[in-house]
Amino acid sequence: MWLFYTTCRNTQSGNVSTVGLTICKVITVINLVLLCCVVLFLVAMVMIFIIAFAGMGEINYYSYSDGYYGATSAAFVITLLVIVSLIVAAVLALVIAYTVSILRVINRIKGSALNGAPDNRISRFLTGFMMVIGVLTCLGGLFSLIASPVAGIASLASGVCCVLMSLLLGEYRAKMTMLLYPPVQPMYSNMPPYTNVPPQQPGGPQGPNP
Repeated sequence: MWLFYTTCRNTQSGNVSTVGLTICKVITVINLVLLCCVVLFLVAMVMIFIIAFAGMGEINYYSYSDGYYGATSAAFVITLLVIVSLIVAAVLALVIAYTVSILRVINRIKGSALNGAPDNRISRFLTGFMMVIGVLTCLGGLFSLIASPVAGIASLASGVCCVLMSLLLGEYRAKMTMLLYPPVQPMYSNMPPYTNVPPQQPGGPQGPNP
């Protein structure tokens, strides 16, 4: 992002380099591929556990705190596993949608930088989710300052970066919208107000006939 910022500030060259955005896109694609691999691995593990527990009537366990053996129903374990899996799947789906939205925004900004056409299609889901992540990261950084100051400062910096990026994308969307739909100016702004005066006849007003 710093590379893209510096090339945008450089007014000596006539074009805008998108090397910084390309690097961000490659990193985002790698993260998306790794995230999809994690999702496939978790789905496979859940299916294996469900198949393994489905043939059991009861599941024996040992309680270390109480020091005795017990048993629980396999149906209860499968139900609990399915509920936890659905919650994890919902969170992962949000993260995947967030990553895909980042890729779309990068492509649209690159297109505007290359061809000069304004594009205001910045997802509000992206800016909102990025703001939530930034706020939660800042709160986590504040709590971790006591235990690990270095990790806390890093979390605060990351959270502030997310918040600023969300605000920047919102401002970018507003500016692109102004370019796409500029405010309409009145064509005759200097005309005097209408006073309901009837038009005059040529030669001045006509008096009464003698």
